Amino acid sequence: MAFIMHSLSWLASNGTAAIVCFPGILYRGGAERKIRKYLVENNFIDCVVQLPSNLFFGTSIATCIMVMKKNKSDSTTLFIDATSECIKVTNNNKLTPENISRIVDTFAERKEIAHFSHLADITEITENDFNLSVSTYVEAEDTREKIDIQKLNAEIAEIVLREEELRAAIDAIIEEIEINIDYILMLVKKYHDTHCEDKEVLVTIQKAIDASPELRSKKNLINTFLAGINDVDDGQNNTKELQNNEDSSSAASFV
Repeated sequence: MAFIMHSLSWLASNGTAAIVCFPGILYRGGAERKIRKYLVENNFIDCVVQLPSNLFFGTSIATCIMVMKKNKSDSTTLFIDATSECIKVTNNNKLTPENISRIVDTFAERKEIAHFSHLADITEITENDFNLSVSTYVEAEDTREKIDIQKLNAEIAEIVLREEELRAAIDAIIEEIEINIDYILMLVKKYHDTHCEDKEVLVTIQKAIDASPELRSKKNLINTFLAGINDVDDGQNNTKELQNNEDSSSAASFV
């Protein structure tokens, strides 16, 4: 701020001074606030331009330009937010001729542009405790996606309804699978109890297996089990026949 006061002391009555500053001097308290208060109340500050960050060599800090005049025709101060007026070049930002033209034209015409510039009078600056930070006066544009709450709520309700339908369909499939498995087990027991003589039961089992995707993948396993039942029953029949033959031989020998 001392350099700013030095520049102001050497400024001609019809002259203009443009000084590159660090943003901190625009809002810090103490002696800097007193100097800002003096500059504002004496109507010396004509414009404050907030520049993009990483613009100058050797520093990435976002700087600003303070323009001062002693012969202002009005009591307003123009604030310009030019933080997005740049292009990326390697590791630094750069002001293009188009960026510079927009800033200069806005300064010369002293016009207000939404999210870019604002004219503040001394009363407004005083109410903000002589804070000269551009972000205090120029509202940043909200670039977030705008969400239609009613539309979103309708989509959520539709998703929930679809989820309930799918859950009901899944429950029905599971119930059908469980019924088919219970039915198969019942038929297998019946097939076993009839000593493999009821061929219609075996055909019914095969149809039930083919009708169920869950059981169709296990068809070979079930058929192997049924074949095992046949082997066990054949072995039991052979054992009974052998015992009957032995009993007959024993009775003949006794006679």
